Amino acid sequence: MSKKQKIAATIAKVALHVVGFPVLFLVVLLINLEVIKGGISYGLPVFVSLIVTAVMAIIFYATYFLVRTKKSRSIRNQHVIIAIVALCSLMGLWMVVDAFLPEPLETATSSTLRWEDLSDNWAARAEVNEDLLEDYITLNYTLGRLEGETLDTYLKEGNSNDQVAELLKQDFSAIDQNGYATFVGPSIDYAQMDRMTIPVLLHLLLDDRDDQKASTADGLSLEIKMPVYRDWNGDEVHIVRAYDPDAGNGYLFVDEDFNKTSSTSELYIVKPNTESTKTPATDWLAEKRVNMGPVDGKVNEEIETMACATAEEALSYLTATYPDAVDNYYICTYEPRLIRWTVLDMMGDPMAMGLLGPDMMELDIDAAIAGATGGMINLGMGTVGDMLDSELVQDTLIIAGEMIGSDDLLGAPIYISFDKSTGSLVLTPSNSARGVLGYMQMGWLNSNGLLYVIVSLFSCRTVFYIYAPIMALIAIALGWIREKEAALSGGEPTPKRSLRKKKGEQAEEVAETPAEEEVLLED
Repeated sequence: MSKKQKIAATIAKVALHVVGFPVLFLVVLLINLEVIKGGISYGLPVFVSLIVTAVMAIIFYATYFLVRTKKSRSIRNQHVIIAIVALCSLMGLWMVVDAFLPEPLETATSSTLRWEDLSDNWAARAEVNEDLLEDYITLNYTLGRLEGETLDTYLKEGNSNDQVAELLKQDFSAIDQNGYATFVGPSIDYAQMDRMTIPVLLHLLLDDRDDQKASTADGLSLEIKMPVYRDWNGDEVHIVRAYDPDAGNGYLFVDEDFNKTSSTSELYIVKPNTESTKTPATDWLAEKRVNMGPVDGKVNEEIETMACATAEEALSYLTATYPDAVDNYYICTYEPRLIRWTVLDMMGDPMAMGLLGPDMMELDIDAAIAGATGGMINLGMGTVGDMLDSELVQDTLIIAGEMIGSDDLLGAPIYISFDKSTGSLVLTPSNSARGVLGYMQMGWLNSNGLLYVIVSLFSCRTVFYIYAPIMALIAIALGWIREKEAALSGGEPTPKRSLRKKKGEQAEEVAETPAEEEVLLED
C-alpha cells in the first residue's frame, strides 16, 4: 500500500468519524441553545440531551474498539455489528420510549401534558417552562413578596435563587394542600371540562370540600407569607410595585381586598432586616424607594437603604432625611395569611360568561323608554353598557364579591365585573393578588426541573431517528475502507479453523490465505 493511499485512507476515516458523533453532538447543542438559556437556573436537567448524546457516543466507540479486538471475525462482520449497535442505541432507545412512555406521562400529569405536546413541539413546551418562571417572579416582585434584589437579578438567577425556590415551594404547598387536595368526588374532572357552564361553576364553588385532606404531618399547610404594610396609625394597606396607566409611574396602594386606593411615585418603609448578623444589632432597615417606571417592560426602582437598631430609629432617620414625605412612611412585617382556594383560583384565569352580548350593551335605555312613554320619561341612563359601568353597579358588584368571599361561603374573594365590549360577566379569582398562578401552572413550576429533563430528552428524538441510519452507514463505510487497506497490504486474513485429517493422522491448523504467515488486521 503506497504512502498516498495510506494518507487518503486516513483522511477518509477521520472525516467519517467527524461526520458521526461530533457533528451529532453539535446539532443537538445548537437546537438546545434556547432551552439551555431559558432553564439554566435548573442546572443539570437542561443538559440531558447532551448527556444522552455523549452516552450514545461512548456506546458506539466502546463497541467499535472492542469488536475490532476479535480477530476471529472478519472486518466486514466487525462493522456489521458496529452498525447494528448504532441503530439499536440511537433508534432503539426511542422505539422503546415511544411504545411505553405516553400513557404513564399523561397519567403522571393528570392529562395536562400529552405525548404529542412534546414529540411534535418540544421547543414550545420549553418556552412555556421559561415564561411560567418569569411570570411568577415578576408577579411576586411586583407584589413585594420578593425583596432584596432587583427584578433583573431575580430573573437572571431564576430557580437558583434561594428566595424564589423557597417561595415557590411554599406557594405550591398552599394551593396543593388547601386547594387541589380538598376537592371531592368528580369536582376536578368538572373543572377540567372544555366548556365551563354556570351550573357547573356553581357546583364547583358551593360543593362541600374535604378540609381534613389539607392536614399534613407538620400540621396545616394552608398559609402564604405575605408582606403586610401599616401606616403609623396601624391601618393596614398593601403596596404593589407596578406601572399604573391611570396614575402614572408609582406604587399602588390597595386595601385588604386588593382594591386600589391611591398611588405615589415614592415610598418610605421601615422593615425588618432579615439578613442582620452585625454587632451591635441592625435589625431594622429604613428604605426610600423611587419608582422610575418600566424599562423594557420591567419595573425599574431606585432604592436607598440605611440599617438601624430599632424601628423607631429607622423612622427617625426617614423623617429627618425626608421631612416633606411625612404621609408616606410605612412599617412592613411579613405575616402568614390563612388561604382558601376556589375553583377559579385553581384555574388561575378570569372567567367570562356571556350574558347580554355586544348588541345589547349598546342598546340606548333612554331612547327605549322615551319610545315607550312618548318622550315623557328620560332617566339619563345612557346605554346598557353605561348603566352596568356606573358607580352604583360597580359598588354593588364589589359588595357581592366580598359577600361571596366570606368564610361562611367560599372563604376567598372573587372580583365581579362586566365587560362593556362583550356584555360578559367576568369573575376574577384572587390568586394573582396573592402571587400565585393557577394550580396547573404552579404544578408545572414545582416540577419544572423534571419538565426540563423531559423537554431536553425529547429534543433528541427526531435527530436520533434521522442519525441512526447515518451512523450505521458510517460504520459500514469505515469497514469498507479497512477492507481496502487490508487488501492493498497483502490481503485480509480469514478466521482460522481446524481441519481434521483421516483417523490416525494429527490435525493441524491451516490458514486460508496463501501467505505463509498471518497478515494482521490493519486500521
